Amino acid sequence: MTNEFLARSGLGDQIGFQLRQATSAVWADLVATLAPLDLKPQVYATLQIVATSPGCKQQDIADALGIQRPNMVALIDELVGRRWILRQVNPADRRSNTLGLTEAGRDIAKRARDLHRQHEARVAKALDGLDSALASALLGKLAEL
Repeated sequence: MTNEFLARSGLGDQIGFQLRQATSAVWADLVATLAPLDLKPQVYATLQIVATSPGCKQQDIADALGIQRPNMVALIDELVGRRWILRQVNPADRRSNTLGLTEAGRDIAKRARDLHRQHEARVAKALDGLDSALASALLGKLAEL
């Protein structure tokens, strides 16, 4: 019945509406994928950034992910509390901290990355042969809007 409503309303043909529907479906799959590790997508993204950019600052991560500063502080506090991330005084600017993964953080980041690959495979399969590089480029253009 919902599809009938969408067809009559014209929403089903609107890119923005379709994008929102697709985002909801992909996000729900990602949340379910990371659930066995008790990770949320923002935690996963933060771990991956720190894993690939050791010594980064939390404000740089916040900027990259579009997370407000107070929320980023709480997120990093959570990861420090889980003993996955270490804060260290930035030798170049003692007023700020740099971030690095602990051994447990490296382990959980690897396990999460493996699960994320499974999620990405399901997303690629849903695109049914569509060139994923092209899809990514198109989504990137929309993000610049």
